[in-house]
Amino acid sequence: MNIIINKTIILDVKYYITGKLNIVKFLFSIPIMTIEELAFRLPIIFDNASHLSCWSYLIISSFTFGSVHIFFSKQDLVSKTILGFILGFTMIETQNIIFSIVLHLFYNFLACRPYQMRGK
Repeated sequence: MNIIINKTIILDVKYYITGKLNIVKFLFSIPIMTIEELAFRLPIIFDNASHLSCWSYLIISSFTFGSVHIFFSKQDLVSKTILGFILGFTMIETQNIIFSIVLHLFYNFLACRPYQMRGK
């Protein structure tokens, strides 16, 4: 079960439910993920000097978050933009960055499982 648009995998469900966790990648991702959350989500509630609403900032930061991940894979743009929106929404609703960090950590935990193609 995958979500595919124009021959591009947007969400590969099998990736998240097969294989074993790559602990080195997961541990390496923790400081990077924390810095990403601080950079992309924290200004949503602390940037009072801007003329942007938190919802406008959420949209901009979500797209920027997705764009930064294009460096790793062009297919990640849509899925990481959606992830950025979910993490930012969590930040707005809770007014606490810890929740978006934990959610991002959980996402990375799932993403650090190796992809296994069966039957190939």
